[in-house]
Amino acid sequence: NLSYNFNNVDFRSSRKDLKSFVKEEDLGIEIPNSVSLKGSFSGDLKSLKTNSQLTTSNGDLKLKGDFKFDEEISFNAQFETVKLDLGRLLKMDNLGTLDLKITTSGDGKDLNHLNANLDATISDLSLNNYNIKDLKITGEFLDGEGPVTANYKDENLDIALNAYVNL
Repeated sequence: NLSYNFNNVDFRSSRKDLKSFVKEEDLGIEIPNSVSLKGSFSGDLKSLKTNSQLTTSNGDLKLKGDFKFDEEISFNAQFETVKLDLGRLLKMDNLGTLDLKITTSGDGKDLNHLNANLDATISDLSLNNYNIKDLKITGEFLDGEGPVTANYKDENLDIALNAYVNL
């Protein structure tokens, strides 16, 4: 049974070097000028456990989670972006930086039959020079479908989203 355990990954690269392997045009993004991946990765062909951070010149992404993909999939994860410059990354001038935290867990035989919970908070997002702060999003899926809600209110906006999603 093939398994891996990388306790201390420290990978660094640059946009110039990464462009030798991937085409930005194919991905529809602009690769950051500097990229550093640090963390731990362990598992086997049917699982992954990680506590890792991708630090870039366009912001940071953090992932801590346990993922299994066997006869059924299961996951328990926390994901975070810190000052991620979405506008630059996605080549969209109307987007600014994103600070986001997601906590999620779930299981099921596939995406269409997923039982999962989602709690997300967009603590900061700039869209068309308008700052959105503390937007909370929750979801609960049973057998691949369920409600997603979001509520947001500031001096200019009062939004209540009650959606039903079918994966």
